[in-house]
Amino acid sequence: MFGSLARAISQSPAFRWIALKSRGRKQRRALAKLNDLNAYERRVLSQNGEDGILAELFARIPHHRYFVEIGVEDGEQCNAALLARRYGWRGVMIEADDACFERLSTTYASLPVTCVQLLVDRENVGAAFDAAGVPRSLDLLSIDIDGNDYYVWEALRSFSPSVVVIEYNASFGPRKSVTIEYNPQHGWQRTRYYGASLTALAKLGARLGYGLIGTDRRGINAFFVRRDLLPICGFAEKAPQQSWRPNILIALLPKGSGRLVEP
Repeated sequence: MFGSLARAISQSPAFRWIALKSRGRKQRRALAKLNDLNAYERRVLSQNGEDGILAELFARIPHHRYFVEIGVEDGEQCNAALLARRYGWRGVMIEADDACFERLSTTYASLPVTCVQLLVDRENVGAAFDAAGVPRSLDLLSIDIDGNDYYVWEALRSFSPSVVVIEYNASFGPRKSVTIEYNPQHGWQRTRYYGASLTALAKLGARLGYGLIGTDRRGINAFFVRRDLLPICGFAEKAPQQSWRPNILIALLPKGSGRLVEP
């Protein structure tokens, strides 16, 4: 009896309508996730959810498994650590601090990673890339130097990474286009005076041929994709005002001293 009743219910127009509506909701949710960068955040060896985002991006776009990351500390937690240590990517890691660089060199000694000790600035970064044999069309460029990030990316215009991950300063807000004044010796003093606003980086990215596709949930990293790859990656380009997220920890730091400039 119950089997016949179940069949009758399943074949009724009302049931089919409900089933179609439910399937439509599932499809919409799946489509929303497909286009939501933050849905893929996952932390393994990165500091935040960069591991998951980068894995999804490179699952969608062609790549040759080559990276450069500037500002890796000891390499234990950084954006390229998982790529190098688990997936066999080749690349270059650059760090200025003596103690961090010593540990970095030890950790990556048996991997196809070139470790470079250098305080990067806009004058020396191109030569450092050339000396390390960085290809012009690399897959990933990650910049996290708590200072001249804007100027260093700008100086690398002759290189064309598929994806750029760069730290932005959320304390500058979602609308201002500002960066710190260039100082090749800049060192972060644990204040809010460092880096560039998301809007400034988005404008720079547009000039260099990149589209902003979002930021991580903690308001630390911005993700850019080279414009020719935007249709392939499946993530829509966004305005900085859409992508900006606050960073609660940075907001608690003192303001710091220094001049801001509008690039």
